[in-house]
Amino acid sequence: MQGTVLNNFYEMNLRNFGDIDEIKVYTKFNVAIIRFAESESVRDAISQFRENPDLTFRNKFLYVEMCNHNEKDSQIFIGSLPKHITESDLEEFFEGYGPITDVTIVPGKRYGFITFSCKYYCDVLMSRVNDGNDIVISDKKVVVKYRN
Repeated sequence: MQGTVLNNFYEMNLRNFGDIDEIKVYTKFNVAIIRFAESESVRDAISQFRENPDLTFRNKFLYVEMCNHNEKDSQIFIGSLPKHITESDLEEFFEGYGPITDVTIVPGKRYGFITFSCKYYCDVLMSRVNDGNDIVISDKKVVVKYRN
């Protein structure tokens, strides 16, 4: 129900800027990804929201930013996976870093890829790794790096 309300809110407030191809609401992260048909529509929406910083939804301020989604830039390589790990396990483990659009474990291999909705979420995960924090799944340290 809440996702539908949010979709309607975004649709009503953003359709004036141009055709919307897709709206994905991630209520768990308080994030919505809106894909406009035209890049000019994105710039117009960002400009309007920045000119009206008091715009709120349910007493929460809205922050609007451009998120370039290039699938390759939004992917993380995960290596040295435990043998029993599934794609669902990986998604559940990494979803705390941001919205995930795809998880793939290469068949017969012990590595895979996670695709986040935006490169920003890859950067969030990698900042944790670069700060010296090991990523451990099922008592096994895994390799985490940007996909090249």
